[in-house]
Amino acid sequence: MSTAQACALLEETAALGIPFGAGIVSVSENDAALELIIECLEAHRPTLVVLAAPQLDHVQRLLRTDLNLAVHAPNGAMFRALFDMGVRTFIIEGEEAGGHVSRIGSLSAWQEVLNEVRRRRIQNEVHLILAGGIYNERSARLITQLLDFSGMAGELAVSLQMGTAYLATHEALSLTPLPATYQKLLFSLDETIVTGETLHRNVRQLATPATTDLLEREWSIFTSTLDLSEKKDAYERLYQGAHRRAITSPEHDPLASYMAGAVAILIDKPLSLMALHQALITDVRPDAPAAHQHEPIAIVGVGVLIPGADSLEEHFYNLLMKRCFIRDMPDDRFKRSDYLTDDPDDRSRSYSGLAGLIGELDKDLSMFRIPPRVAKELAGFQIIALRCAHRALTDAGFFRRPVPSGMVATFVGVNGSTSQSPTERMLMWAKTRDRLLALPEVDEDLAAALQELFERYESLYHDDWVYTEDTRTGQLQSIVASRIANVFDLGGMTNTMDAACASGLAAISQGVTMLNERRCDVALAGAVGPALGPDTFVSFASLKALSAQGSFPFDARADGFVIGEGGGMLVLKRESDALRHGDRIHALIHGWGASSDGAGKGITAPNHTGQRHALDVAYSRVAINPLDLDFLECHATGTPVGDHEERLAVHGFFGEPRHRLGKPPLPIGGSKAVTGHLLSGAGIVSTLSALFAVNLRRIPPQVNFEQAPPDIDLESLGLRVVTRPEAIASPEVRAGVSAFGFGGVNYHLVVSSPRCNARAPLVNPAIADFPRFDDLAGDTLFLFPGQGSQYPGMLHDLRDAPQYPGHAGTCHAYFQRVFRRTVGSTPACRPQPRRNPTPTLQRIAEGHSDLAARYFPDFRGAPGACPRARHRPGDGRGPFGGRTQRAPCRRRAGFR
Repeated sequence: MSTAQACALLEETAALGIPFGAGIVSVSENDAALELIIECLEAHRPTLVVLAAPQLDHVQRLLRTDLNLAVHAPNGAMFRALFDMGVRTFIIEGEEAGGHVSRIGSLSAWQEVLNEVRRRRIQNEVHLILAGGIYNERSARLITQLLDFSGMAGELAVSLQMGTAYLATHEALSLTPLPATYQKLLFSLDETIVTGETLHRNVRQLATPATTDLLEREWSIFTSTLDLSEKKDAYERLYQGAHRRAITSPEHDPLASYMAGAVAILIDKPLSLMALHQALITDVRPDAPAAHQHEPIAIVGVGVLIPGADSLEEHFYNLLMKRCFIRDMPDDRFKRSDYLTDDPDDRSRSYSGLAGLIGELDKDLSMFRIPPRVAKELAGFQIIALRCAHRALTDAGFFRRPVPSGMVATFVGVNGSTSQSPTERMLMWAKTRDRLLALPEVDEDLAAALQELFERYESLYHDDWVYTEDTRTGQLQSIVASRIANVFDLGGMTNTMDAACASGLAAISQGVTMLNERRCDVALAGAVGPALGPDTFVSFASLKALSAQGSFPFDARADGFVIGEGGGMLVLKRESDALRHGDRIHALIHGWGASSDGAGKGITAPNHTGQRHALDVAYSRVAINPLDLDFLECHATGTPVGDHEERLAVHGFFGEPRHRLGKPPLPIGGSKAVTGHLLSGAGIVSTLSALFAVNLRRIPPQVNFEQAPPDIDLESLGLRVVTRPEAIASPEVRAGVSAFGFGGVNYHLVVSSPRCNARAPLVNPAIADFPRFDDLAGDTLFLFPGQGSQYPGMLHDLRDAPQYPGHAGTCHAYFQRVFRRTVGSTPACRPQPRRNPTPTLQRIAEGHSDLAARYFPDFRGAPGACPRARHRPGDGRGPFGGRTQRAPCRRRAGFR
C-alpha cells in the first residue's frame, strides 16, 4: 500500500469514531515515507500503532512521538534491545501466525521472552501481546498454564492477538467487507505456506494453486544478478497490494495473498464472536490443582550446615548409621583451662566442654558478591544462614527458574547474641585498666610502667574495639533475614525472629501462614544457632542444664543437653504451585500449632500442659488423625526435667489413646544425640528427622539409647524408642515434630509424604539392614576401629580366609592383656579415674560366649567388642551404638 493510500485509509477509519489500530511493516518504509506516515498517524490518532519487522532507527523515531506503540519482538535479543530503548508494549508472535511472521515457533518465543521478563524482574513494567497459533480454549489454557509456571500470573499484563480465528466467525462476513471467497478458502484448504524466506520477509498464507507460481517468481528474483536493493524492490513489486486484493476481490484472485495462520488447517466451520470469546476466557484452568486457603505446603528445597553434614543426603546417612558428632570443644575456639571446671557449682565457668561442632567456616563469600573486608566482619551465624539459604534455593531449582522477587519471603529464627560488641569490649578494658591503676599497691613508678604497657597493648589490639561501617551489620541477629534477601535479591517480606529453641519451627510456621494467606508464593524459612563461645557454655552451666557425659535422650543416663551449632533452611511453596511447576517435593506440611506455658512454673521450666495445648491446636487444624502418626520427633533435649515433661505431654496426647485402643506404641525419636542441641536451630534439625522418615520410609534409629529410666515403662505409655531403622508400612507416611523454647514457647509441626512428585530416596536404607549383634546367639566376636565399623559385611569374606583362625587366636590373647589394664568402657567425656573393666567387657575377655555375636559358629572364644556396652567416647563413625567423642577423650578414658 502506498503512503497516500495509507493516509487516506487512516482518515477514513478515524472518521468512524471507533477504536482502531494501524500497522507498519518497517522494512518496507524508507525514512521519507516513514515521516509521512508518522504525520498521518499523529493527525488521526489510532488507538494502537503496531510496528512489525522493526528497524531500530524507526523505533527510535516513533518513540519520540506520543503514539501508543506496540513493537514486534520475535526473540529475546530483540526484546532486550527494544526494552532498553524504551518500548514497553511488545507483540511476541511465532511462526504459526498469519501474515508477516518470525522464524521462531510461538511457544519458544513466548518462553524466551517470559524468561527475560522474569530475569529482569520487569513484569510490572511491560505489556506482552502473545500471537501465533491462538484460536480456541486449548490454546488459551496453554498460555494460562505457561504464565502460572513462570510465576508471573497476576502481575504481568498479557493480551492475546488473533487473526485467523476472527476470519472464521460469522461476523467477519456480516460486519466487514471480507469476501466470502476468503472464508471459503480458509475452510477448504488444509495447508499454509510461508513466502518471502529468501529475503527474510516471511509471510504465512493459505496454500492456493497460485502460491506455487509466486514462490517460483520469488526464487527467480533471489537467484538473479540484481543487487540486494534491487531484489528488495522487485520483491515489493511482486507482493505489494497482494493482501489488499485478497480482502477486496469478490472472486478468487491468483495474484492475491490470502494470509492465514497455521491453525487454518484446524478450522473447518464458522462460529460466532461470542462463542469464540467464551471459549477463550471461560474456565481456562480446569485441570489446575485446587488451591484453597489451607492447602498443604510443599518443602521443595533443603539446605543444611550441621555437625557431621553439609547436605541433607549426608545427614540422612548419619541418621541411618547412627553416627554421633559430639566432641570436646577444641582449644582453638577458646582456652579450655580458663572456662572449664570440674566443680559444677562454680558459676563463673562451665563444667562441660562437649559440643556438636561444624567444620571451620569458609569466609570467602565472593560467590555472594560480598567483598573480603565485609566478609571478615560477618558473624558465623550470618555466614551459616547464607550458606544454608544458597543450598536450599539450589536444591529447589530457584536459580534455574526464579520466581518474581516480590513474592519470595524470608523468615529466619536466631537467638540473641551472647558475645560482646566492640564498644562493650572497649568499656570493659577501660574499666579493667582503671581498676588496675587504682590498686593501693601501684605506686607512681609502677603506674607509669603500667600506663606505658597499656598504651602498647591498645595500639596492638586497637581493632578489637573499633567499628567499621560493616561491623555492626555483620554482628546483628535482626538483620539475618534481610542479609539473605539482599544477597539473593528476594523482594518479599522478611522477618528475623527469636523464639528460643523453637525458633526454627516458628520461622517455618510463619512461612506456612504467609503462603496460605497468599502474601507470598515462595517462603525461605529456617534457623541458625548462635555462635558457641565461652559465655554460651557458662550461662547454661549456671542453670545446671548441660551434660558433661553426652547426649542421651529418653535414656537412663540423661543428665543434661549438649550444645551444638549450625543451621538449616527450607524452601516452601503451596502444593498446587509446586505441582504446577514440576517441583520435586521432600514432604508436605499440613499445619502447625503453637502455645505458651503461661504462668505455670518458672520462666525456664518446661510445662507439659502448655506443650499439650500446642499439640491440640496443631491437630485441630489438619485432616491427619494423631492416632495415625507413624513417627514423632520429640524436642528431647536429654535433660531429666525436659524429658519428663515432654513424656507427660506425648503420653497424654498420643500414647494414652493408642494404648487404650490397643494400637501399637508410637515410635519417638530425638536427633540431638547426633548433632547436639542447636538452640534456635534445633527445630530445623528435628524437622530433618521427619523428612528422613518420609523420604526413606524408615523410622530414624535413636542414637545413644540403651534403656529408659528404671521407673519408666515406655510401652505402657504407648510409646517406644526405635534403635533400628524400621520400615514404615503406611502408604502415606505421617510425622509430627516438636520444638520447645525457654519462656514456655511451644511449637508442633505436622508433615506427611507427598501425594505425587516425591523426591527419590536420598540414600539406600538397605545399607543398614544387617543383623544386630544382640539378636544373634553364638560365640564369635569382633572389634572394629571406627573407620571400619561401617563394613560388617566383610566378616563373611574374612571367615573363608585360611589365615583366619590363627589371627583370631592372636587377637584373643591381645585383648586378654588389654582389657586387664584399661578402664574399659565409660560414658563420660570428662577425665575419669582409672577403674577395673566393666563386668561386661571382663566377661568378654574371659571368653564368655553368651554376650558374643555369632558370625562364625565353627569358631569359639574369639575376642571382640560388645555393642551392649555402655556408651563410650568415639569419633562418630560406628553403626548402631557407635562412639560419640573423639580421640582426646578416648585417651583420657584409658583407651590406647
